[in-house]
Amino acid sequence: MKTTISLGKIDYNNTGRKINEVTIDIEIKICEGECKKDISGNPVIGTYSVLSICGDIWNNRKTDICCGGQIGDEIEEIFKTNNNVQRLVKIWKRWHLNDVRNGYSEWLLEYLPENIETELNDMVSNFKVI
Repeated sequence: MKTTISLGKIDYNNTGRKINEVTIDIEIKICEGECKKDISGNPVIGTYSVLSICGDIWNNRKTDICCGGQIGDEIEEIFKTNNNVQRLVKIWKRWHLNDVRNGYSEWLLEYLPENIETELNDMVSNFKVI
């Protein structure tokens, strides 16, 4: 799964006009075990899924971004009344790069829940896919 969704336009620069499109890139990659262990310390055997999410707030011509990358907190604040965005940001914060967990001497894999791709596809259907 790889998709980009638009959350619409906002007034990022406080000009009084909503000219800055907000987009989110969502990707679930299927990977092979690469000298990784799961969070229980067991070797990873076979394939596993990795979730990657990043966001962009674009200039009015969409030639460059005003802000981008791991901007989940900012998007969460801008769209605080949008339940679909709030659900997406919650998944973003919890599962982004689930094959890299901080606080360990080596990269550890935390397996994605089985239903996460279905849940993301359901959420994506609420937005404009670009």
